Amino acid sequence: MAKKDKKSNNISLRNLLIIVFTILVVGFLIYYIDIQNIKKAVQAVGIFGVLTIFFSYSIVMLARALRWKHFLDSANETLPTSYLLKVALVAWGQNAFLPARLGEVSRLYYLKRDYNVSVGKNTAAILSEKILDILSLGLILGISALIASQYANVNQKIDTILLVIAVLSFIGIIALAIFSLYGDRFTPLFKKSPKLQNLYRHFQGNFAKGMKELTTSPKTLVLSAILSIFQWIFEAMTISIVAFFIGIDLHFSVVLLASMFGYASYVFPLLPGNVGSFEAIVAFFLVNFGISNKIALAIPLITHVIVVLYLLLTGGASFITLGAIEPNDTLQENATNSI
Repeated sequence: MAKKDKKSNNISLRNLLIIVFTILVVGFLIYYIDIQNIKKAVQAVGIFGVLTIFFSYSIVMLARALRWKHFLDSANETLPTSYLLKVALVAWGQNAFLPARLGEVSRLYYLKRDYNVSVGKNTAAILSEKILDILSLGLILGISALIASQYANVNQKIDTILLVIAVLSFIGIIALAIFSLYGDRFTPLFKKSPKLQNLYRHFQGNFAKGMKELTTSPKTLVLSAILSIFQWIFEAMTISIVAFFIGIDLHFSVVLLASMFGYASYVFPLLPGNVGSFEAIVAFFLVNFGISNKIALAIPLITHVIVVLYLLLTGGASFITLGAIEPNDTLQENATNSI
């Protein structure tokens, strides 16, 4: 009973910290947002800009669905791309509003219900996606930092920081590869804290399992890596589109750099729907490249709102469609235990 109360207290403390952090971030946004600038920016983007972003994000979601399909195909689970796209739209629509990317549970639920895909196989596919997301983010981050240091109009200090970011990104990719192979050897370092040791063992085991799944099929790995890079580039284009319609001239390497740091907060979400953290991170980088505070914050904020609107519309429509599908099998496992 004491253990249960302790666990409940830990959950309450975590929720309290999330609420406090959310209030701080929202307060930051309210303080720095210039309503008049936002109105002018929204008017400049207009309906054509919104539709252009909708088109760009449709490509992002299609790339995600195709990548998911490749991983499932390699596990001998062949599902229609159109079906996976609908499920992905529902899941990302939920992720736009729920904490800790709980929309991933829907991906496990629907495939188990409608096609009897085991939670284990689907979880392995999703885990492989996450690892590819991290690796491709690091790669794009390193390359964009190098390009920005050469072609973007920056001072010597920023140029040096960009080179450091590039080097650290490439070192990080190599370190993750080594970690997947030899990470288990570091487990004894945490022997003084059994709880921390168990957490490390769980994380390292999942990461190694995901890397093993990735390397099972070289064809799947190559195609999925291309789709991951393709996905992040088109994600970044949504920011470029808003900047273009507002009339801000940004080198695409700068957009890639800022957006990769911003989207890293999606891979490791802190807030429900990642509200605030994405805007703050992207705005921070844009300011350092000469964009005024008000405009720098308006660009990611408008981008985020339009993307959420897209996910709300497409995810809602997909949810209605999927709800009408007759299940092929009952859900035999609790999907939430797998995430």
